Amino acid sequence: MLLILFCPTGHAQTTLISEMDQLKWEKVMPGIWKASVGSMGLNPMDYANSPKTDAINELGDAPFPFAQEASRSLLTSNRASVRLPLDESEQIYGLGLEFEGINRRSEVYSLKVDHYGDIKGQTHAPVPFYISNKGYGVLINSAQRVKIHVGVSNRKDSNLPERIDRTTGKKLGCTSLV
Repeated sequence: MLLILFCPTGHAQTTLISEMDQLKWEKVMPGIWKASVGSMGLNPMDYANSPKTDAINELGDAPFPFAQEASRSLLTSNRASVRLPLDESEQIYGLGLEFEGINRRSEVYSLKVDHYGDIKGQTHAPVPFYISNKGYGVLINSAQRVKIHVGVSNRKDSNLPERIDRTTGKKLGCTSLV
């Protein structure tokens, strides 16, 4: 199963889930859905080969991997934000070359080409695609720089999860003032 997101821009900024719109998913082939946020300028998919539709049809259909109403988006003048839910034990793999393990959970990744490869969240070979241990994959189709928060709880309007240091993953010994 593959989910495709079309996102034109991306810059980090605090986003309240209550300000976000529900993503509208469109089924394009068996097991493949897409959702779009904003309008696409340069479309990287214009330079890809056509899909092998016969092979995809042979694979058969698959159910949507999570509650569609839990997927959200927000488009502003300088960024597009997308929120896709993860189960508590879900593991995420992909997003490009990194030398510090393969599970991307609980990290923030800036997908841009740089000379790093041994620092968490930075990569020499960025790839805007990830797969889940639940059996689905997500392609972020954007020609812009992409920043991905994978399983990082930092919403102001969440159910106040335990506070952790996003760099080390260790619990913080303080309480929230909210």
